[in-house]
Amino acid sequence: MGAGASIEVSDENKVLIEATKALLGDKAKCAEIWAKVDINGNGLVSVAEMDKMIGESSAEWDGFFAPVVDEGTGKPKQPVLIRAWKKATGREYSTHEDGFIHKHEFKPFVRLIMMYNYLFTVFDELNGDDRRISEEEFVAGVGKLGAGEEGTDLSQTFKNIDTNGGGQILFDEFCHYAMCLLDAQ
Repeated sequence: MGAGASIEVSDENKVLIEATKALLGDKAKCAEIWAKVDINGNGLVSVAEMDKMIGESSAEWDGFFAPVVDEGTGKPKQPVLIRAWKKATGREYSTHEDGFIHKHEFKPFVRLIMMYNYLFTVFDELNGDDRRISEEEFVAGVGKLGAGEEGTDLSQTFKNIDTNGGGQILFDEFCHYAMCLLDAQ
């Protein structure tokens, strides 16, 4: 997974990408969603407000947010929301340090939720059942990323992704790696 690595996007995820573009391109729908999520009308949205809105309204807007709901618990996937919130409120997207999503950041936040949901789905397929990817799981499942490259030392790639040296790839590390692959495309 060197410089030529990439992530393949399935036909199912291409449909989700198009749905995201369509929703975010529709000003009326975005305003409707914003009004629903900004519960107290203060012009700011917390990750808790987004969690509540997705949990209660996942079937609305043609089920747009339904993939973000965990089928086992019926609740929004916390790793997805937290990672998207951290990215959206970080220096790359945000112009303030209050930890809230402002109206002008809402579209990127929704886009990040959908992107991290896709990554969480791939991560979940690779990790077995403990929300960590072992080296064995990584080597066996790297093809699901569409990122395998002939002649690549997968053991070294695993060590590069495992930035904390814990012997397991965590979701945050996985996302960083995937984002690097996406940026390289």
